[in-house]
Amino acid sequence: MWEFAVGLLLIRLYPDSLILSAIRGIINSVAIIILSPIIGRWIERCSRLRELKITLFLQNGSIAVSALFVALYFAQIEVNNKLYQKVISIMTPTAFILFSTVAQVFSCGYTLVLEKDWLLALVTDELQLTGLNAVLRRIDLTCQTVSPFIVGILLQYSAFIATNVLCAWNLCSTIFEFTTLYFVYIQGPPSIRKPKAVPAEHKLKIIDVLAIKDYIKEFALPGISYSLVYLTVLGFDSVTVGFLSSKSVPDSFIGAVSVCAGIFGILGTIIFQQVIKCTNLRKTGVIGLIIQMSALTLCLFLIFEPLKLKRIQYFNIELPIILFISGLVISRSGLWMADLSVNQLIQTETRSPPLIGGVQNSVNIMMDLTKFILVAFFSQLEQFKILVILSYSLVALATFCFAIYAFTRQEKTFAISSYVTTL
Repeated sequence: MWEFAVGLLLIRLYPDSLILSAIRGIINSVAIIILSPIIGRWIERCSRLRELKITLFLQNGSIAVSALFVALYFAQIEVNNKLYQKVISIMTPTAFILFSTVAQVFSCGYTLVLEKDWLLALVTDELQLTGLNAVLRRIDLTCQTVSPFIVGILLQYSAFIATNVLCAWNLCSTIFEFTTLYFVYIQGPPSIRKPKAVPAEHKLKIIDVLAIKDYIKEFALPGISYSLVYLTVLGFDSVTVGFLSSKSVPDSFIGAVSVCAGIFGILGTIIFQQVIKCTNLRKTGVIGLIIQMSALTLCLFLIFEPLKLKRIQYFNIELPIILFISGLVISRSGLWMADLSVNQLIQTETRSPPLIGGVQNSVNIMMDLTKFILVAFFSQLEQFKILVILSYSLVALATFCFAIYAFTRQEKTFAISSYVTTL
């Protein structure tokens, strides 16, 4: 819920400017790019229960503090104390950005802990791993689909109540999540409690050259290929949503479309489980990217906008826009198939999944940051077509490069149990 609420709360804090959103986006990106590999290396060395406590408590605790500061901001409006109002007005944006950045960094760390460490220690074969990966992603997508409705209703009723609910929710969910995972730790297989044996050369460093070398050696081609999909505007980020709004697409319609995109993403996780029974992980990733690229072909109608199509409207929206939105929605199935494939490839074809996963996070965010720089260069609405062409070309390039990796590189699968014994 927090991820969706952040954008709306930033607008409430600074209604006449997007400066807070821009500052937070840049700080978040830089922090993740720098710290994600370090966190990955730390997870490689840390005991499983300790890494869980630190990442979970810092993530949810930071969210609760951020929400609390915003709640104080909305409360001060009702207080007739100018000094109090001034102090809170200055402190809130700073504290909000600071703690939300900490939350975002440790959210990435928490994901690494679960997906690149705990899961590998819990499963005994790739079939189990595939099932758990798909289920976790399905839960995540379901939450992303439902949470906007809940947050929207709360904020529409009262911003003060909404921030207090978010604060309380994160504190309560921390207790629930930790209790559940602690039970798994105690009752799970012995491998989850087994200490990690880390090579002496694997030390924590601010700039981990060895981590970068390991990434280049083990996962550069598939990792960079997949990261290219982060360099596109063909998704439901703020850029594309802003463009759709400029084309008079109603907010309610955009919300409904976002729900449909989530449903197609969940469908993608189901297809992933079925396809992988017939082929290997690499080819499943290629199939996912091909589905994504094929669906995004519909978006190209926005570029050419044939006159006959522009005259056709549904729900008072021009047909090229409808086709553009349809392409975005359907492509989610392929995207999440590719995402699950890349995630499991890191889990099964690299010697240190937390480390390689951390570097991959940094590469993904670098591409995302580059996208926003490109948007800044092509910021006029009429230039959005240039971004669409560039984005489609990058998805095609990602598919081509990943296919080269899938069909030319020799497979190298490390046994699941070997991760537990070698780390």
